Amino acid sequence: MVRTGFLIALFILPGLHANGQRSGVGLKAGGLMSNLPSKAAAYQPLPGAIGGLYVPLRVGDNMQVQAEVLLAMLGARHRSSDAGTMDVRIKYLHLPLTMKLYLDHGFHVQAGVQLGKRLQALHRGPLGDTDASDLYRMYDLGVVGGLGVDFPRSVTISLRYHEGIGPILEDGNALALRNRSLQLTVGLIVVRLDGHAVRRRR
Repeated sequence: MVRTGFLIALFILPGLHANGQRSGVGLKAGGLMSNLPSKAAAYQPLPGAIGGLYVPLRVGDNMQVQAEVLLAMLGARHRSSDAGTMDVRIKYLHLPLTMKLYLDHGFHVQAGVQLGKRLQALHRGPLGDTDASDLYRMYDLGVVGGLGVDFPRSVTISLRYHEGIGPILEDGNALALRNRSLQLTVGLIVVRLDGHAVRRRR
């Protein structure tokens, strides 16, 4: 068993190193857990989804700049004795811009900023869905950070933390709701921009 694991590591690790730090255009998708932290009210996390395009561009031996265009479903759950349970669901167009620093064998850390545009907001309660888009600000600025690993065949797995830096309600200074999420995504480079083709075994 130990010998088998050692042989697998010898096979995979060089591939990780060779497949990192490549420029291209890719697709990514995954799941997330989001919340709306507030000092004035108790909200609980809700699962959501995220997906879209990403463009990593190599800018040095161990660095990449990555731009993304993503659709994300954020929100949280609020429980009260009067109104019962209400789910807040906010759909955003996210535009993250991150810097990635590669460590070794395809592993990297990432950090950057993110601009979000609110597309739709719903309040889901016992009586059905209510369009609440007018209650939430159109734009949201945040910071992101995380880590990931590049695998052979141009596959990337990334774990990212997102924190909004401003309130999202139009008139909600008392609640001061902010976006917060933890995202796990899988990405695949579909177009190479650095002229290197994926090597395939015959």
